[in-house]
Amino acid sequence: MKKISLSKNRILSLLSNDVFTKYSLVADVDDLTLKSGIYAFNNYLPLAKALNTPAGAMYGVLLVFNGTGIPVGGAPVVQIIIPDNATIIYLRLRWDTTSTPWRKLTTI
Repeated sequence: MKKISLSKNRILSLLSNDVFTKYSLVADVDDLTLKSGIYAFNNYLPLAKALNTPAGAMYGVLLVFNGTGIPVGGAPVVQIIIPDNATIIYLRLRWDTTSTPWRKLTTI
């Protein structure tokens, strides 16, 4: 299997395209009503702090792939967090009512 490497600039370029529906700041990444799309989070702002983000992710983007309602059952939801510096990418999966812990996907 070939290893794929993406630079910070390439990741930001991919995210800047209109691939996802864009939403405003997210208050809680555990919110089961989050639709598929791209969200911002900023844990530096006390009134806008996003709950349940991985430790060390102070602000950046949250990508949500919400599979609720697809015929495989389990209502799978994939969440990816890319902090502002894009040196670590975090990933987790929710199946039914259980989420995996945040895992470091890669280090750039």
